Amino acid sequence: MTDMNIFIFLGVLLIAFITSMLACFAAMALFPWFRSGERKEGSFRPDQSTGTYRIDTRKGMDKVRISHAGSNELPAVGGPAIVLAISVATLVAALNLQLNTVQWEMLGVLLFGTIGFGLVGFIDDWRKVHKGEGISEIQKFAGVLLVALIAGIALNRLLAYPEVPKTLSARLAYPPYSDFPLIGQLLTHVKYAWIVFFLLMTGTVTTATALAVDFSDGMDGLCGGLMFSAALSLAAILLSEDSTALWPGAIAVLAIGGATAGFLPLNWPSSWKARNQGKGRRRARIIMGDSGSLALGGLLALVAIISRLEFVLLFIGGVFVLEGLSALISARILVRFFRKFLRLERYQSSFGFAHTEFPLPFLATPMHHHYDLLGWDRKRLVYGAWLLGTGLGLLGVASTIGTFTWQRYLARFAALLLIAIIWQTGPWTRSFFIGLSQPLAASGDAQQPYLGLY
Repeated sequence: MTDMNIFIFLGVLLIAFITSMLACFAAMALFPWFRSGERKEGSFRPDQSTGTYRIDTRKGMDKVRISHAGSNELPAVGGPAIVLAISVATLVAALNLQLNTVQWEMLGVLLFGTIGFGLVGFIDDWRKVHKGEGISEIQKFAGVLLVALIAGIALNRLLAYPEVPKTLSARLAYPPYSDFPLIGQLLTHVKYAWIVFFLLMTGTVTTATALAVDFSDGMDGLCGGLMFSAALSLAAILLSEDSTALWPGAIAVLAIGGATAGFLPLNWPSSWKARNQGKGRRRARIIMGDSGSLALGGLLALVAIISRLEFVLLFIGGVFVLEGLSALISARILVRFFRKFLRLERYQSSFGFAHTEFPLPFLATPMHHHYDLLGWDRKRLVYGAWLLGTGLGLLGVASTIGTFTWQRYLARFAALLLIAIIWQTGPWTRSFFIGLSQPLAASGDAQQPYLGLY
C-alpha cells in the first residue's frame, strides 16, 4: 500500500467526520420538530417516552409549530446525517483510489444496503413523528430482511466475473462452509443448494446484526460509541490483508467510524434522567433513530460477509450480540414460554392460575436497561460498554491477524469467555429477598409489619 493510499484511507475518516458533524448541526437546526410522538400503552418509567411530543400542523409563520415537547424526546435526525456522511466519504475515496468495475459494483451493493436499511428505519421514525406509532416489529423485520436478500442476490450473481478474486466471489461455496462434513458436499455439488444457503446466511446475519444494533440504541452515546470501535476493528483486519479486493469494505467501515465520531459529540452520554432522577443536565442534543441504527448495523454485517468475516463479527460486535440475545431470549422466548406453561397451584383448582412473576435472567431488556434499573450511573454504564466493546474489538482483531494459530484461538476463547461472563452478571445482579417491613403511621406510631420484596 502506497503512502498516497494510506492518506486516502485516513481521509475517509476525516471526510466522514466533518460531513457527519455538519449534517447533524444542519438537521438539528432545520428539523427540530422531527421527534417521536409514539404513544405506548401501560406504565413506564418517567425517563421513557410516553408520547408527550405534539406537532401542530396548522400553517403559520414557522409553518410547523411545536405545542409541547418533553425534554427526553430529542430530534431523531442523526441517522440521515450519518447515512449521508457515509455515502459522501465512500464515494470521494472510491474516486481517488480509482476503483475498478468489480470494486465499484461491490461498493454499490454496500451503499444500496446502507440506504435501504436506513430507509426502513426512516419510515419507522417518520410514522412515530406523524402518526404517533411506528411500524410493527414484523414489518420492520420484513423490510430489513428484504433489503438483505436483495443485497445477497446482488453479491451472489453480479460479482461472478472470471476476474473476481476467489476471496470475494460468492458464486461458489467457500470455506468454512464448504469444509463442513456432509453439508460441504451438499453445498458444493447439489444444484442451487449454495445460493439458497448463501441467501439464508446473508439474510440471517445481516438482519440479526441490524436489529441487534437497533436494540442497543436505547441510551445516549451507547450505539454510536460501540459502532465506532467495531468499525475500526473491522477496518484494521481488512487493511492488514493488504488486498485491493477488500478496499470497498475497508472504505465503508472507515466511513462508519468517521460518521459515528462526528455524531457522538451531539449524542454524548450523561447521568441525566427525566424529572430530576439523575445527576446533572442531559448533554445529548439529537439521537440517530432507527434510520441510523439499522443502516449502521446492516452495513457492518454486509462488509463482514463480503470479506468472509461473519464469524469474527460475533467477537467484534460482542456487545451487540449481548443486547440482541437478551431481548430475544428473555422477552421473546422465555416470557412467552412462561406465560403459557408456568402456573401457580390454587386450592380446589385443576389448573391453577397464570404466574405473574417470571424467573427471567434480566430485570428488563435489552441488557443495558437491566443495569439502568439497578441504579447504575448512566454515563459510567455507557463508558463501561464502550470499554467492553473496544476490548472485544481488539480480541476480534487478534483472532484474525495473530501470527500463530494458538494465538488466534486463544483470542477467540478469551472473547467468548468475556461475553459469557458479562451475560452471567445479569442473573448475578438480579437478586431479591423477602423481609419484614416496619412502616410508621402519620402520627409516628408503628403499624403492623408486612412482608416486602427487596
